[in-house]
Amino acid sequence: MSLLPVLWRPWMPVLTIAGIAVVLGALAIYACGRSWRRVGARSLVVLAMRLAGVVALAVLLLGPSRERPVATSGERPKLTVLLDTSQSMTTADCGQQSRISHAVATVFDPQRLEILNRDCDVELEGFDTTVRPLKIGDVASRPDAFALGRETRLAEAVSTVVGRSQGDGHAILVLSDGRDTSGEPIQRAGSLAADRKIPIFTMPLGGPSSAPDAALMAMAMQDSLLPDETGNILVRIYQSGLTGRTGRVKLKLGEHVETFSVPFQQHDFAEIKIPIRQKTAGQYEYLVSLDPVGDEAELANNAQPVFVEVMNRRLRVLVIEGEPYWDTRFICQTLRKDEQIELVQLTQIGERKRETIVARAGAEISRLPLNAEEWSRYDVVMAGRGLERVLDDRTARGLAAYVEAGGQLVLARSRPYDATTDEGRAISRHLAPVEPVRWGDEWLPAARIQLAPSGRTGSWISVEKTRLDPDDAFRRLPPLEEIQRVASMPPASIVLAETLPADGGEPQPAIVRMQVGRGATVAILGEGSWKWSLLTPNNHDLRGFYDIFWSNLVRWLAFGGDFPPGQQASLQLSRRSVRLGDDLTIDVAYRFAPDGAAAPSLELTSPGGETRPLVAKRLPGPLPRYRATLQTDAAGVHHVTASTPGLTPAEMTARFNVYDVNRERLNASADPLTLKMLSDLSGGAVTEPESFEELGNQLASHRRSMETPPQIEFIWDQAFVMWTLLGWMAAEWLIRRLLGLW
Repeated sequence: MSLLPVLWRPWMPVLTIAGIAVVLGALAIYACGRSWRRVGARSLVVLAMRLAGVVALAVLLLGPSRERPVATSGERPKLTVLLDTSQSMTTADCGQQSRISHAVATVFDPQRLEILNRDCDVELEGFDTTVRPLKIGDVASRPDAFALGRETRLAEAVSTVVGRSQGDGHAILVLSDGRDTSGEPIQRAGSLAADRKIPIFTMPLGGPSSAPDAALMAMAMQDSLLPDETGNILVRIYQSGLTGRTGRVKLKLGEHVETFSVPFQQHDFAEIKIPIRQKTAGQYEYLVSLDPVGDEAELANNAQPVFVEVMNRRLRVLVIEGEPYWDTRFICQTLRKDEQIELVQLTQIGERKRETIVARAGAEISRLPLNAEEWSRYDVVMAGRGLERVLDDRTARGLAAYVEAGGQLVLARSRPYDATTDEGRAISRHLAPVEPVRWGDEWLPAARIQLAPSGRTGSWISVEKTRLDPDDAFRRLPPLEEIQRVASMPPASIVLAETLPADGGEPQPAIVRMQVGRGATVAILGEGSWKWSLLTPNNHDLRGFYDIFWSNLVRWLAFGGDFPPGQQASLQLSRRSVRLGDDLTIDVAYRFAPDGAAAPSLELTSPGGETRPLVAKRLPGPLPRYRATLQTDAAGVHHVTASTPGLTPAEMTARFNVYDVNRERLNASADPLTLKMLSDLSGGAVTEPESFEELGNQLASHRRSMETPPQIEFIWDQAFVMWTLLGWMAAEWLIRRLLGLW
């Protein structure tokens, strides 16, 4: 019940409160009657004060209360309309309209916009690969002109909008066909919106409308190969409406054609790896094509060229050591068996005797390099132990400069010098900046090794390269004899393999790689890998693993460098196969260039033969490096030519292919289930275009649910009320004492 603005919330039934007040009042009157004979009419003062106290107590027990004013921010809640602007929204399956035109006509009609603006401030954003603001007037006048996106990242777009929201009644309306070509699950975005109390209302558009079609994408898994080395071309075929059929993929090089069968199953795509191999050096252009399957809607996306370069020389490897041991001896035996490797082995036997063993290399590279330019004759340098007996200050400084300029260094037997000697400490000062670890003094006992997560993603030890499961192989191979403990690692170091502790302790790094400038260093932190080549009959299937391990490591490092030996300039493309619309990065790098060397000039030739210059800007750094970035705008084979006058070579050419696999066009079927899941998870609802008024009611209900309900507070719950009561009781006590009453 209420009286004016006061609300009454009794602590107990009103009759009980009245009964307590009557009893207390009667007791006060009885006490006044007893004291009348002693003090006379003065006892009425005490009676009046006691009766006033009884009335005050009764009022407090009745719980007089009031509504506390609710603080409001004064800001209206925001409604973000997310409009799908991918190309599938141009599908005309909403009556006579495209999906995006139907969405705009449904939501941005002036009368319906008024319904939305009644409770919210409406803002429009479009999404396909990114989220961006749009103007309602521009979209309403020509909606189909905005549906240009070649992908739909629905889950990412919703997460982006939810992530930057400030809450306070914010809601989202998604206008889309529901198809997310990125494959990201929608559950995370819906749960994130629910956590932030942001309901997502969805309006599904379109239906099943895809015609049978397939689109082929192909790329070389290795941009460069050696003569007689096997590589692979990865072929992925996206399909729609062809489940259960079989496609025929053709690989053509010149007049030679190979055919492969590819069954289409329930997945959106099927893929195969086609092995390739060439005996002679050169750049090879393969044509990968798919024969028409059934009643394909479009055949222009069924073929694609792939470029593979076969290098015209062997890899050059230098092995240096001052303390010969079985490890480096077996490594050299393995590398000498590889026909694609020129090996020079320099071993210091005594103070005045140095042994040189050369395999397939010329005499001109059989001596110890003196400076960085001479070290650069080699693709990979391997170092054993005792380098203080082989190198001096000049050669050690040149080795470090070689790595920073793009060389590849392998520390095959942990720390390559004796840090307890003056000579070893001198070598350490030069090599420490290119070492991937800071060496400890302790040696760990024998231990098997296992691949670390970063090692599993590398191609040097993959199943395709080794034809074995690397994890299973390392478990069965003999353990390393000893492993040097690491004191610390620079931030750029990556652990490729680690120990497998027998006692369940923490694993320790066993193989570590660090990028240094344009080069890299790999450190094997233990000894005893030579035992991997001597296996028991039970492990006969692992024979050859040791050879593959070291040969692949050399190739992996050599192909990771910027410069082939003898070159002062190199031309590098970020990719040889580029999707239409994506960016391509073109780098031109110099080394050992004369002072004042001119910047390179770049020229791009399109598939139609048109030529245009590219602007390359110099990047920060001690060595000259120039970069140009372009956005691909035409499908087909493009040529990039770089002119570097006064350097070797003076001109370089590279080709790349731009392919057009448009998954938005390939499968334009709507996916309303995804939109329903999104709205259900977030606490929103699905709104059909025909019942738009329901959306207005749902938004109004959401706004009311976010309002803070009025708070009720007791009026007497104030400090002044407490002090008044205490003062009243004190005054009554003083008056009784003055009258001589107790």
